[in-house]
Amino acid sequence: MLRTALVCCIYRCRLHYLALVVLCATIIAFVAVARLPESRPSPRFSKIVLYVHPQSHNVPVSGSGYQNSTVTGTLFAKALNGSSSSKLFLTTEPGRTLTRRQACVVQSAALHNPTFNVHLLLLSHPSQIPVPLDTREDSLFLKPLSRMRNVHIWNLQTTDLFLGSYLHSWLERGISGRPDHLMDAIKALVLWNFGGTFLDLDFLVLRSFQHHLDNSVLEYGGGFLTTRFLSFEKGHPLLGVWLKDFNLNYSPDEVVDFGNVVLTRNVRNLCNVSSLDEVGKRRTCKVDVIPGKLFYPVHRREADDIFSNDIYSPDASQHLMSRTVNSYAICLWSDITSGIAYKRNYAPSYVAFERRQCPDIARLLPCDDTFCHP
Repeated sequence: MLRTALVCCIYRCRLHYLALVVLCATIIAFVAVARLPESRPSPRFSKIVLYVHPQSHNVPVSGSGYQNSTVTGTLFAKALNGSSSSKLFLTTEPGRTLTRRQACVVQSAALHNPTFNVHLLLLSHPSQIPVPLDTREDSLFLKPLSRMRNVHIWNLQTTDLFLGSYLHSWLERGISGRPDHLMDAIKALVLWNFGGTFLDLDFLVLRSFQHHLDNSVLEYGGGFLTTRFLSFEKGHPLLGVWLKDFNLNYSPDEVVDFGNVVLTRNVRNLCNVSSLDEVGKRRTCKVDVIPGKLFYPVHRREADDIFSNDIYSPDASQHLMSRTVNSYAICLWSDITSGIAYKRNYAPSYVAFERRQCPDIARLLPCDDTFCHP
């Protein structure tokens, strides 16, 4: 009798215990559902997720090195977020191969900035998947770069740079727009998410960017800035304003050089100034303007005279050297100078810079018995 009573008691206790567990689980589930956020766009920009087609490319081991230079999944973002080293980005136009002169720029950047991780982004055309590195037309120039300790080569699908980002819809609206506008958008997105320095592939680097170039934009002239050099910390307010302006007002089909105009306007608005000369005095906006002469010792209007065949002389190289004493880089104005062949033993003045700043790439200059063809 006593045993029967004890069994019934235990049974009832188990039922009460199970009922209590069910009740607690119901309460917890209700609270969790009540705390779920509303379905609305996040006010923060999304992280960039980068990858190339996994069936067409080998998965890299470290993200650097010629045989392992493609990226799958989020390796690009993981590599950038996992490194405390300074970042220097250079990128080809979508769908374009790397030229010998551009490879020279990459090597000069890596040699003068040994403490930086130099990231070369090889971007496919938006409508195409990336070509494997070993079958690319520019593989001759990529091989010596891949052997450099601080150079990381990334073979990327251009549209993947925008997936999940603030500018994804913008890209879909204007994917047929001008390449320079697309490049500006890529620069703004990458710097917003990861921070670092973006350098145009037309600037031969002459000295280190290690000091005094943080949160900086470059003066172009005529009251405008240029998007060809940008250096910002991750999430800088100017980048946020610029991205918003991209999404709302930036038309990829504009025929003017709208990138410089938009950047200049946003810097003026953020710093609340009417002239670029006032930007450095407004410390609250955290933007510095680099004088143009530090990257443009030879400006575009002078390039044809200084780099052309007409002015060859023993003093030409020394004259150009004297103009670059305090410069971080020199713009080669490739659209003017790249098609000029010259006699093999009578090189123009800018070639001396190439031989000094990128010795491995300079040796790849194609020459016949009489002429060299940059």
